[in-house]
Amino acid sequence: MSECPLIVVAFGGGVNSTAMLVEMHRRGILPALTLFADTGGERPETYRAVWLVSEWCKLKGMPPILTVSNPGPTLEADCLTRNALPSIAYGFKSCSDRWKQRPQNNYIKNIWKLKPYTKAIGFDAGESVRMRDSDDPDCKNWCPLIEWKLYREECEEICKSE
Repeated sequence: MSECPLIVVAFGGGVNSTAMLVEMHRRGILPALTLFADTGGERPETYRAVWLVSEWCKLKGMPPILTVSNPGPTLEADCLTRNALPSIAYGFKSCSDRWKQRPQNNYIKNIWKLKPYTKAIGFDAGESVRMRDSDDPDCKNWCPLIEWKLYREECEEICKSE
C-alpha cells in the first residue's frame, strides 16, 4: 500500500472501482476523498451506480462520492461539435485525460489543496499494463486491485457479495 495517508479514490462507476471501495472498507482503509469524473455522457446505469455506491459509502462511514467535471463542454458535446468520435476510438487517450483526470486533479489541487496524496485507481490484476506513475510530483498512483491480485472475476464476486 501507499506510504501517503491521504488517499483519493478515482471512482469510475463500474465493477472494478466498486470492488476497490468494498475491499478498502473490508481492509480498514479509509480514503480521504472519492471522486467521480462526469464526462457528461455517461450511461444512466452508471449515474445510478455512482449514487448507489455513494449511499453505500455513507452507510459504511466512508466519504460519499463527489462528482467533478470539466469546466468546458461535455465529452458528448465536444464530439458532436467536432463531428468525431472520442479519441479512444482512434487509439488515443486524450479524452480520458481531459474529461477524467484533469477534473479530478483540479479538484484535488485547487479545492482540497492536497499534497502529498495517493490516488487509488481501480485497475484489476489483469490490467497491470495500464499502470502508470503520476505526472504530478505530489501524487503517487496506487492500484490496490493489482497489489491484492484481484482479477475482474473476483471483483464481480466482491460486488455481488456486498
